[in-house]
Amino acid sequence: APGGGLAMMSSVEPGTAMTIGRPASLTGGLEARMSGLGRIALILGFDCILRRIALEQAGLGETVARIYRDHRVAGFNTYGEQHGGLHVNQTFVGLAFLEPDAKPDPRSGRGHAAT
Repeated sequence: APGGGLAMMSSVEPGTAMTIGRPASLTGGLEARMSGLGRIALILGFDCILRRIALEQAGLGETVARIYRDHRVAGFNTYGEQHGGLHVNQTFVGLAFLEPDAKPDPRSGRGHAAT
């Protein structure tokens, strides 16, 4: 960015503390969380376009497409999400509809933001 600053994809208020996250795996957490849900009828997915671009650039587009197919994900790309008053990018948020007899694994993070 001009003047040696950072170019951001969303507004940042002056004085906001910034941190940089580094993923351990772009697909491992996604697979683990979805596998722990039980029998899935449908997951309505909201997938940040920047996350999709990062996955494709890492050569993981087909891997994520397979995970989505295997776990019945249907949805669309977004421009991130609002969380606690902040706009965050590179997220996947899903609303899972489970089969009536599904018994989710409580360690799967059910009810929390997925990785």
